[in-house]
Amino acid sequence: MFSGLYLLVVVLAKGYGATPSLVGIMLGIAAGGGLLGALMAPYLQRRLSARAVLVGENWMIAFSIPWLLLAHGAVVIGVILGAAELITPVTNSIVVSYRVAAAPDRLQGRVQAASTLISFSAGWLGPLAVGLLLQSAGSTTTILVLTVWSALLAVGATLSRSFRHPPALPVPAPATP
Repeated sequence: MFSGLYLLVVVLAKGYGATPSLVGIMLGIAAGGGLLGALMAPYLQRRLSARAVLVGENWMIAFSIPWLLLAHGAVVIGVILGAAELITPVTNSIVVSYRVAAAPDRLQGRVQAASTLISFSAGWLGPLAVGLLLQSAGSTTTILVLTVWSALLAVGATLSRSFRHPPALPVPAPATP
């Protein structure tokens, strides 16, 4: 989703006349949303359930994307993208913490490598799909398609049995002196 969303916002900003430096500022603002989320992660992890964060991130993205229909400047687009990314670092910290806790020490490297492979293996599809949609259907349709797609993901996350009842993490054995 995000790899395609980044292509979309760059094309939108350029279409509204943004200079390359303004596009850079826009992407910096978006990154600031992720940085703010990373700074908030420890606080939110203590106060929200993993389910609330995982489902909340999906809804945050789904509610952010349609605002691109109203934004006609790079700075506003950056703020929207920053809002979409705000909860992502919190989600990542929860998922990675869970993965580290669940995997035996001897498999940590393999589990991380497999996770990275799976997570990034389809990343090329986002820009390809968004580029094809932009070319054939225009920006409004592309934004609407991404809105529907993100809303479907949010509904799926909300209804997910795994998110409602996650498997229990193994309890580490007490250290022996």
